Amino acid sequence: MDAGYAGDAPEEEDLEVQLLHADHGESSGRPSEQAAEDDEARKGAGFGAGINLANALIGSGLLALPYAFAGSGLLGGVLVLCTLGACSVYACGLVESCRRILLAQGRPVTRYDEVGHAALGQLGLWLATLAVVASQIGFC
Repeated sequence: MDAGYAGDAPEEEDLEVQLLHADHGESSGRPSEQAAEDDEARKGAGFGAGINLANALIGSGLLALPYAFAGSGLLGGVLVLCTLGACSVYACGLVESCRRILLAQGRPVTRYDEVGHAALGQLGLWLATLAVVASQIGFC
């Protein structure tokens, strides 16, 4: 039993060495292929992140729509849905307007909390962060 275990150790060590070399692109001897694979993986990661974001934004709300329509009726449901959609589009437009104004001032921003900080200072940073956290809690 010990001999079998001792015989496995060098194979495990060889496997670890092979994995270590594979992580550094040394096993294939073609670093350009590894770089191309990494670029494709990054592109796929961005696409996957977009799909996950869409799922988070649409998923839970889509499940609640039939219940909301049943409670408010067809006309009420359509009116509320259109009103909230218009509010959402307006809010996104405001954030984009703020981003463009800050970009024109030489202060490029890429996140909500940066826009909040630029608008209201430290209070805006905390309010924007709190709003993002609250919206994410709603998705869980």
